[in-house]
This record gives sequence, structure tokens and C-alpha cells, in this order.
Amino acid sequence: MKINILILLLLLLTSSLAAEFTKTDSLQFKLSTLDDSIEKVEILCDLAKEVLSESSEKTIQYGNEALQLSQKLDYPKGEARANKYLGFAYYYQQQYETALEYHFASLELFEKLEIKKDIADVLGNIGIAYYQMEDFETAISYISRSLEINQELNNKSGMANAYNNLGNIFFVQNELGRAVQFYSESLKIHQETNNTSSMIATLSNIGISYDYLSNYNKALEAYKSTLILQDEIGDRIGYASTLGNIGNMHHKLGNFTLALDYYFEALKLNREMEDSLGIATSLGNIGVVYSNLGNHDSALGYYLESLEIKEKIGYREGVASSYNNIGLIYEKLDDFDKAMDYFNESAAIYEELGNKEGLAATLGNIGIIYKNREDYDKASNYYEQSMMLYREIGNRSGVAISLNNIGLIYEKQGKYDSALNYCLDALKIYKEINSKQRIANCSNDVGTIYIKMHQYKNALPFLREGLSLAQEIDAKDLIKNSYDSFYELYYQQGNYKKALEYFRLYSTEKDSIFTRESSEKIAEMQTKYETERKEKENKQYKLELETEKLVKTRLNFSLAMVGVLVLIVFFLYRTKIKANKLLASKVEEALEKQRNQQQIIVHQASLSSLGELAAGIAHEINQPLQNIAFIIENMYLENKENEQNSEFEKDTKDILEDVDRIRRIIDDIRVFSRDQKDETQKEFDINESINGAYNLSKHLYEKNDIKIDFDLSEDINSVLGNPFKYEQVVLNLLTNAKDAIEEKSQNKDINLNFEKKIQLRSYNKNENVIFEIEDNGVGIEEEVLDKIFQPFYTSKEIGRGTGLGLSISYGIIKEMKGTISVTSKKGVGTKFAISIPKIKR
Repeated sequence: MKINILILLLLLLTSSLAAEFTKTDSLQFKLSTLDDSIEKVEILCDLAKEVLSESSEKTIQYGNEALQLSQKLDYPKGEARANKYLGFAYYYQQQYETALEYHFASLELFEKLEIKKDIADVLGNIGIAYYQMEDFETAISYISRSLEINQELNNKSGMANAYNNLGNIFFVQNELGRAVQFYSESLKIHQETNNTSSMIATLSNIGISYDYLSNYNKALEAYKSTLILQDEIGDRIGYASTLGNIGNMHHKLGNFTLALDYYFEALKLNREMEDSLGIATSLGNIGVVYSNLGNHDSALGYYLESLEIKEKIGYREGVASSYNNIGLIYEKLDDFDKAMDYFNESAAIYEELGNKEGLAATLGNIGIIYKNREDYDKASNYYEQSMMLYREIGNRSGVAISLNNIGLIYEKQGKYDSALNYCLDALKIYKEINSKQRIANCSNDVGTIYIKMHQYKNALPFLREGLSLAQEIDAKDLIKNSYDSFYELYYQQGNYKKALEYFRLYSTEKDSIFTRESSEKIAEMQTKYETERKEKENKQYKLELETEKLVKTRLNFSLAMVGVLVLIVFFLYRTKIKANKLLASKVEEALEKQRNQQQIIVHQASLSSLGELAAGIAHEINQPLQNIAFIIENMYLENKENEQNSEFEKDTKDILEDVDRIRRIIDDIRVFSRDQKDETQKEFDINESINGAYNLSKHLYEKNDIKIDFDLSEDINSVLGNPFKYEQVVLNLLTNAKDAIEEKSQNKDINLNFEKKIQLRSYNKNENVIFEIEDNGVGIEEEVLDKIFQPFYTSKEIGRGTGLGLSISYGIIKEMKGTISVTSKKGVGTKFAISIPKIKR
């Protein structure tokens, strides 16, 4: 996986095209009214800046005009600005040496004018140009000088950018520890200035750095923090990507179930956004997990679906990854020729793209093919090449894989001491990075080597550890291999009863892996056959029964006496009356059910219409809102740079905050308007979701001195539903509780010793599992309690909520066959209670 490096040029170009045209037209009109003057130079420089994202050629045109006029008027500041923007234009054209010439000219003039902020900016830009030219030492020198000046000026934005760019440089040089240090310094400043978008980018870089360091738990922390911020600003694309990253970390830690949960959540979101690349990536990730779990048929299906999308959108790096994964499937099915074809295709693409990590993985897989063909020299050669590339990029997990593979070659050659040393070195790394899957596999390999060395006592603990971890993560391939190793151990010891037991387990597991699809098809056909056979038998039985009844009836009529006939008639009469009453009762029940269903249909149709209307309105509002936002943002930045009108700055900032609120409302409307029913239903513990929701947002409570009291039952029953949706509900209720407490604490009449407190309780009650959240906030007025679950209703101040959170939460709980209720007293506090049915065993 490549890092998404955030190179923050000190010229920020975030305006929309429509906004740019508006300002550009205004500047061009003003330019046409001016004679040669300093004001004209400034207008030309502003135009050079404004059109850069649209056309670097136009920037060069305006920049050259500004430069010539500045020299004519002997206006050094204008000459410095013109050189600066010309440097930007050539940087955009990837003409880095030309860009440097203009930046150095700009720097010399700004230094003479002693304008420190511009000096710092240009030094940073020079450093970034050297970074692109891969002259990292020089790049570090200039960016460090830029950092020193920004620190002197206390320019937070400039300091954060410098720290981030230094982190990027050390990352590409594989000095990951130093990269994390600089990213962390950048993050601190972004947190101080509350720059959410930059916090997200920097946290992502920290997560990727820890991933490369194989510190997956630290990477998880960074990604989870990223996820919270992306959710706050409604960044759905970034949110989906981070879900995938979290899934990757759980996958590398061997938490396959959690990995699948995050991958499927990312897939669902990507499909909603119609993000082809995101869909393809999620499908590929899911395929890898299924492959590790030994479900090769499902894995191959996901790989092929992912490959089709990647080829369609021209994502060659992704195509190479899919080829590699598909090759692994054929390798496990012992189709080595087809596997080799896919590996060679993958390696060719990775080599062309210069992707060392992908190439290293593929070379290792080619080595596996040669090992299976017993060409051990070639296998070792490919493993060595793979390990060299992994060492070069600092991928410890990859190095361990190569060590393990080389150890297995020595095992095949009967060089058991060397094999043991290599595999133990690999196992040490796996344990340091806590990769359960790799530990299980390598432990089994070590145990197998000890068996071949006839050191059975040494083999046993490694085999037990391997099997235990394989069963914990439900990795069927690894379980199969462990059973085979135990069979070999007991067979060598002469314990044939135990050996036979494990051989049967091995055979059963092997069959379950490689014949699952056939078994399912046979079972399906068998079910159809049994159903059709039973239907034919039922028809035959009914026919025979009817014939028998007819014969008996005729016999009875011929032999019956009048008195008996009367009794029969009387009995039939009474039976008919009872049947009619029963029929009438059933008809009434059916009519009542129909009336209820009609009411439900009308209600659902109303909600559907409301959802479609809401989605349509949100779509129509969104585009003009974007234009408004970009125009206001330009006005705000222009004022801040030039006129410094504080009242105007406050007004535009207020407008931008309102625009942000409208965006959040639009996102919530989109969530409300789509079907809330989730595809994933599984057994889960609500306490885990409660703790998960708290961990995602605990910094908010610590920041606001809110005490959280937990009273969660340790023997809580499991429920059926989507744990992530349940966690979303808890997170929404926690946020509402925090807001209510904060609103109360701002009341001047409240005692200064007011203790902010939220209580969380869970317990079993009859056939249900209960969760309660209680706060001591402002409370809710009794007359509006029955409205709070209605869409768009909110009691918060303008800008604090959209009115959809509780409505969405209500829908999620209803889908889980549960209920959500509220009790509240104005000025005292509020308690929400969620009741979900227990799973019936």
C-alpha cells in the first residue's frame, strides 16, 4: 500500500471553478481600466495566483507581465511576487529546475525586503521542489530553515506544513520513526488550531507509518481517530477508505472476523457512493480474508469481481494485486502452471510501476511455486530477492515471510538446523508484530522441523500453539496443516490411535475446504429431489384417502339404519356449525390482518415518499451550496490577506459555519432517505458496542470534564443485529447527552460546583437485553417528548443538530426487533432506554 503523501504547497487553491471565474472576471475587468502602475502589478500577480489551478500557462502569462512591469517601475515587491507565482506554475508543470530558478529569484528579493513570512513560504517551496527531484538532504535543509522562521513568527500553519513535509521526506527514505515524530508535531499544531481536514491527513500518514513499522495496534489507534473526524465533517469517501485501513490492521493482527466486518462496511458505503475504485479494493480485501480462512471458492469469486472493475477503470496496480491473489488460489489448488502465469503477469506490472512492496510479495510467491516443483535453488533465489526488497522498504512482516520460506527450503533439503534457525527468527518477528495468522503458521513449521529432527518434546508446544491460534481465528488451511503435523508426530512416536484420530480430522478439514461447493450443490439437488418426491407422495396419499372415504361412505349408506343416519346428520349439522364459526373467526382475523397491512403499506409509502422528497431536496440544495461556500471562502481569504476588515471577516466566518451546518443536514437527510436495513445480521455483545462507542468519542468527555459512570452487566446476553449500527445509536445518544450537559453548564444560574455526569447501564430483563444512558443535563420538556423521534425535529440551538439522529436511531433499533424509550424532566436530566430481544438458544 502506498502512502497518500500530503504535500502542502504554501499557496492554497481551494476555490471552486465557478468562484474562480467570478473573481478572475472581476480582476480582469479592473485590469482593463488601469494604466501601468504598482496597482496594475498587484492585479497581475493576483490573477497569476487565481488561475493557477485552472491553467499554469495563464499563470506564466500573467506572471511574466507582472515581472516585466515591476522591473520597469522598479517595484521589487511585485517582482518578488511574480517570481514566486512563476515558480509555482513551473512546479505544476513538473519543470522543477525552472521552478527553482524563479523561487531563488523570489527568495533573494524577499530577503532584501525583509518580509519574513514570504521568505519562509519560498524556502518551503524550494524544499518541496528538491523533494520532487529526490534530493532529500537539500530538501530537508530548506524546509528546516522555513520551519525556523515560522517558529520565530509563531505562524502555526507554516510550522505544521513544514513538520508534515519533513515527515514525508523521512517516510520515503524509510526512516519511519522520525517520520512519525514530525507527523506528530504537525498533528499537535492542527489540533491547537482545530484544523480538522489537516488533522485527518496527518493522522492517516501516522497510521500508514505505524503500519510499515508493523506496529498494527498503534496504526489502529491513528485510523480510529481519523474515522471519528471524518464522520464529524461528513467525509464519506475518506470514511470508507479508513474503514478499509482498519480492516487491514485487524487482518494483519489475525482478527479475521473484525476485518471482514470493516471490509463489508466499507464495501456497502463505496457501493452507495458508486466509487468503483473503493468497491474493487473492498472486494479484493474480502477475498484475501476468505482465502486465509480456507474458503477458496468465495475468495476467487471476490478476486474476479474486483479484477473486472480494476481492468475497467484502468487501475494497473490493483490489477497486479488481483493477479497475485488469484495466483495464490491456484497454488493452493496445486495448479502450479496457472498460478505461475498469474504471478508473472503481476510481477511485470509491479516492476513497470516501480512498486517494490508488490514486487517483493510476488517474487516470494514465485519462489513458493518453485519449492512445490522441488526446484529449491530457484526457490531460494526468489526468496532472497523478495527479502532484499522487503528490507529495503523496511517491511518487517515481509522479511519474516522470506525468512520462514527460506527455512522451509532448508527443511526440504534435510538441513534441519539451518531450517530451524530461519523459522525461529521469523517467529520472533511475527510475535513482535502480533500477527496471529503468521504465528500460527510459523509455529506449526517449527514443530514440523523438530519432528523431523526426532525432538518430539520440543515439537509439541509449537504444534499446540499453532493449532490453538489457527482455531481461534478459524483459519481452515492452518487448522488442516496443524492436524497433519499432529498426525505425523504421533505416528513417529508409535501412538497409532492418536495418529489415526488426527488423520481423520485432517481428512475431514481438507474435504471441507476443497469440496464445499460440490457439497452445497449436491445438498441443493438432494433438497429439490426430496421436496418433489414428498409432493408426489402427498398427492398419491390424498388420492388413496379420497377413494377409501368414498368406499366407506357407500358402505355406510347401504348398511346404516335410519336412526344412525339421523345421528350422523345431526353430528354433521353440529360440525358444520362449529366449522362455520371457526371459518368466520378466521375470516375476521384475515380481514383485520389485511387492514393492518394496508396501514403499514400506507405508512411505509409515506416514509418512502418523504425519503425520496428529502433526497431530491438535498441533491438540489447541494450544488448551489457548494458555489456559495467557495465564493464566501474566497471573500474570507481575500479579506484576511489584504483588507483585514475584522467585522467583514466575522460575518463571512459566520456564513461559512452556517454553510457547514447545511452540509451536515444534507448528509443526514441522505442517510435518512435511504433504506436503513443492513445486510449484516450477527450475534454480538452490546457491552462491546457500548465500549466501542465510548472509546471513539472519549476525548470529547475528557476535554469537557464530563464523568462517565459504567454499570455494565458482566453476564449480559447476546443479541442479533448489526453491532456497528448499534454502536452508531449509542454514539448518537452519548453525543446528545454531552450536548445537554454542556448546555446546562453554560446557564449562569447553575452552581459552579455542578458535576457533569453520564451513567451507562446494561442488564438482562426477562427476555430482553436493556441498555440505559442517563445524563444530568437540561432535560426535555414533557410536551415535546413524543416528537423527538420525528425526522428533522431538534431542540438544540441552530447549528448544533440536524434533527435526524434520533429518527435514524429509532429505525435501527426497530430493525433489530427492539424498542427505544425516553423519560426526562426539564432542568434535571434525561434517560434513554433501549430494549433488544435476547437470542433464543
